[in-house]
Amino acid sequence: MIIENNDKEIKELVEEPVTAGVIAHFDEICYVPHSSGHEKELAERLRAFLEKAGCTTKMDASGNVSAALPASPGFEDAPVLMFQGHLDMVCAVGDGSGYDPVSDPIELLAGRDADGTPILHTSGRSSLGADDGIGVASFLWLFDSDGRGGIRAGKHGPLRVLMTVREEQGLHGAEDTRKSLFDDVDFIVNVDGFTVGRFIIASAGGRREVFESPSETVPVQSIVGGAPKQRDAFQIKIRGLLGGHSGFDIDKKRINGAAFICRLLADIRDAGVDYALCSVDSGVAHNVIPPSADAVIAFDRAQEELVREIAHRTLEEAKAENSEDEGSFELIEVPVPAKAVSDEIRDAFLDFVNTTTIGVYKYMEHFPDIVDTSCNLGRIWADAEKEKAHVMYFERSIDRKAHDELIREHASAAARNGFKLIERDEYVAWEFTGENPLLDAAAAAYKDATGREAEPYAVHIGIEPSVFYGDNPKMYMLSSGTNVHDPHTVNERCDIETIAPFANTLMGITERVADMKKADIRK
Repeated sequence: MIIENNDKEIKELVEEPVTAGVIAHFDEICYVPHSSGHEKELAERLRAFLEKAGCTTKMDASGNVSAALPASPGFEDAPVLMFQGHLDMVCAVGDGSGYDPVSDPIELLAGRDADGTPILHTSGRSSLGADDGIGVASFLWLFDSDGRGGIRAGKHGPLRVLMTVREEQGLHGAEDTRKSLFDDVDFIVNVDGFTVGRFIIASAGGRREVFESPSETVPVQSIVGGAPKQRDAFQIKIRGLLGGHSGFDIDKKRINGAAFICRLLADIRDAGVDYALCSVDSGVAHNVIPPSADAVIAFDRAQEELVREIAHRTLEEAKAENSEDEGSFELIEVPVPAKAVSDEIRDAFLDFVNTTTIGVYKYMEHFPDIVDTSCNLGRIWADAEKEKAHVMYFERSIDRKAHDELIREHASAAARNGFKLIERDEYVAWEFTGENPLLDAAAAAYKDATGREAEPYAVHIGIEPSVFYGDNPKMYMLSSGTNVHDPHTVNERCDIETIAPFANTLMGITERVADMKKADIRK
């Protein structure tokens, strides 16, 4: 680790014993390249370290590393506590840096953020990998007792460690773990959080759906009274929307480009414009809020001004409803395509999209500012040349009842409009029941370490505890971490001053759990 400008205050911070111990482990993690799919060398190193600490370890066929440490004498009946994090990182590369994520170590620097906050960061050649390297380093510090075996805590019950691979590629390592791994586990502390003192105790499950319909085609220049009905073609371009992540940003009052273009096409139709839909296209993936949209429609040039008026009015209405967003509209004349989708298919496509929920469906009961259930329209297209119409939804939910309501809504709209569900995949939610003794222990440990109150929280994305909850819903879990900013980018940073509070909180959790009885929480 290099300290920029020999900053005296930062030097003192990183030499504080707990902070120094965690950073030493993080520095070793940074030294070994470990982007998703390339975690093996790091996994072997950390496995060897845990064995030296007195653990028995295993590596499964996917590369996940698990470890077990017996309780200290007298605490054998305590609940089984597992520390869990992921080994891989998203290794962003700076433009023109020449950095190779597969072979180059991360250059770890200590300096200051723009506001003066002491931070760990890189030179900008790569991302930092604090997601989730600093979390893993924090629990490794617990097991670092100068080769004496055991851990730093004065007392502990039976302990487990799980370090997964390929989390950043869709929780694949977690999904590959054997259910038997959790048979005797009572508590899991996931260390993949990004805010110190915030304890995540629920996360949304998700369901990705792809619907498709045959797209009947007709000539653009239809025959009326024995003569062709002349139409001119125009491209509608919607640009400049904010877009965003369908989990983090779904409640931020942003216009969904795919939903907007369908609303606009319906408004144009309902205003009496006789148009043929040649194509419509918006979005890139299930989990991205589309920031743009395109459509090609053919109509009588005499109605061009009416179409422009409708488009501007519809866009202004959408902006008023979604106060964070901007966006622009263009209507550009293009060559007239030979084919269009039939009016029946056009109307079925628009009805399917426009009668389904896009955005927030419900907020959580326990945390009314956090989204419980939502649906993102991630990708749509209809094209006369491809002779198909395509709609992709991503539903996220913690509440199973709300989840089922949205899925029934999709199924009903699809059946009504001739669409079939051709692809789906789903992962379960991590539900919050209103009680969590692990949260109680963590909140008390955090207050002991910092004097501050903890913040219970839930997230509207899928994280690894979601997968483990499906394997053993009787486990109590939480997720927390240090302050990490801009993960997955070359600007990724970790606040140095949050490292010791987090590590000490893990220590406190360990000792508080040791004083519990497994039988009491299994009632």
